[in-house]
Amino acid sequence: MRRLAFLLLLALGSLPLQAQLSDKIVPHFGFMLERSYGTELDNILTDIQWNFSTLNIGGYYVLAHHKDVVSVGVDPSVQIGLSFPAGPGVNIMVQTPVYLMARVGANSTPYNQQALGLSVGVGGNLQYLTFTGLNRRTTFFAPGAVVEGTLSSRGAPLTFRLHFSPAQPQTLFKYTGPDNGTSTNVDVNYRFSSILGFGLLYGF
Repeated sequence: MRRLAFLLLLALGSLPLQAQLSDKIVPHFGFMLERSYGTELDNILTDIQWNFSTLNIGGYYVLAHHKDVVSVGVDPSVQIGLSFPAGPGVNIMVQTPVYLMARVGANSTPYNQQALGLSVGVGGNLQYLTFTGLNRRTTFFAPGAVVEGTLSSRGAPLTFRLHFSPAQPQTLFKYTGPDNGTSTNVDVNYRFSSILGFGLLYGF
């Protein structure tokens, strides 16, 4: 009986926290296409383009708002994507973009009922890439910007997101496979000339 009473008190104590979070969080999930272009600086592979189909899950946390119409907040998310090259193996991408955003209209807060919305933001994206066929992997950070347009119908917002990096980050792809002495089994320097992603996010 004491254990049951303790569990009931614990559940009741968590209700204000749950209510507070539901008042501030606009969750989302969706699908993104990520495209990266760049140049291999050691001139082994020259220009490269990668396309990843990714699953995105995250949410917008409202820091401040005015009448549920205009708000500022933080939007962290996690994206996991795959691509299948012509050769052996699979390419895997994991991204953790975080943006400081300003929103107007739909999706400004969980209580906004407007049909249209617009948002912009700046932040950064920590990325992990591994290419199993080439036995290479890397982790790097890229500054980022995002623009969104939202259409809300009967409380189910649909958001088109476009994000990009205004910089040209450079990273080192570490060779992780067995060393058989060939010239391609080395660490490779790479500079991204373009990092771009676009797709659809669904509110829930």
